[in-house]
Amino acid sequence: MPSPQKLIFVINYAARNGEEMGRVIEKYMKRKHLPYQIILSEAIGHAEWLVDALKNNSEEQRFIIVGGDGTLNHFVTLLEDYQVDTPIGYLATGSGNDFARAMGLPRSFTHQLQRMIHLESPKEVDILCAEDQQSQERIYAVNSLGFGIDGWVNYLINQQPHWVKGVAGNFSYLLNVIKAYTNQAPFSVKITDENGTHTFEQVRLVVFANNRYFGGGIDIVPHANNTDEQLDVVIADDADMPHYLNMLKKLLTTKTHLSDSIMHTLSSHRFTAEISAGQYGQADGEVLDDKARTLVISTKKRRFWI
Repeated sequence: MPSPQKLIFVINYAARNGEEMGRVIEKYMKRKHLPYQIILSEAIGHAEWLVDALKNNSEEQRFIIVGGDGTLNHFVTLLEDYQVDTPIGYLATGSGNDFARAMGLPRSFTHQLQRMIHLESPKEVDILCAEDQQSQERIYAVNSLGFGIDGWVNYLINQQPHWVKGVAGNFSYLLNVIKAYTNQAPFSVKITDENGTHTFEQVRLVVFANNRYFGGGIDIVPHANNTDEQLDVVIADDADMPHYLNMLKKLLTTKTHLSDSIMHTLSSHRFTAEISAGQYGQADGEVLDDKARTLVISTKKRRFWI
C-alpha cells in the first residue's frame, strides 16, 4: 500500500506533553513537506463528529491518535460503540504508554512519527471487550481491566493535579500502591472459563490482561500476548503489607511474582467474572465505579497503524 497522501493527527491536549507534541508534529511535517492536519480535542471519547470522518475515510489519508493509553482507550471505545472498523494510528505521549511498550514502539516521539509515516499496512491486534450482564454496558481496553488495588491506584492517580502526574510520570502507579492497599478491603470474585468455575473468597487484586504491561511499564504478566486471542487473569489473595511489599519487589526485579504463594493465574479466550460490590476498577487507567459486576470478557480484533 502506498504512503498516505495526508496524515490527520488527533491530539489530546489534556494528555501529558500533548501541546508540546503538537508543535513537534507541525515542525516535522513542514520540514518534510508532507501534507497533514492537526485536530485538537480535550474529550476524544465524546468526539462523535470523528466517527463520520472515519466512516467516509479513504486510503489516501490516515487518522492518528496522539495521547496516552487513556486517550487511545476513549477513541477505541468510541469506534467500537459506533461499529467503525477503520484502522487508526497511534503516537504515545502519555505517562504510562503500556500499549506502545507492548507493541515495541520507539520511546522517542520523533522516531514514532518517522515510523508512522513509512508504515505500509495496518496491524491486527487483540483488544479486550467486557460486557456487563446487568447494565449491558460494554467496556473496552487495549491493555488491561483491573479491580481492587489496581482500581484504587488509578482512582488515586485521577484525583491528583495534572502537574503531580507530570512530575511522577511512570512512577505514579507505584507511588500510590501502599495507600491503595490500605484502602482496599478483601473481596470475593468468581471466575468461570472452559474448565469450570474458580472461586476466590479473599482477594485484593484481580487483573485481566490483554498484554504483559500495566501501570506504566510494570510487567505483570510476562507471557501475555495481544495477538493470540487469549486473556490472562492474575488474582492476588489477601495478605499482610510486608508480604505484598516483598511480592512487589519480586515483580520489579526478578519477575518471579507469579510463583508467589498468594498469586493465581488463569488463561482463556473467554471469562465470566462475578465481582462483589465496593471495588473500584480500571480500564487502561480509566476509573470504573465500585458497583457489583458480572462481566463476560473476551477479545476481538482491531486494526492499528503501529
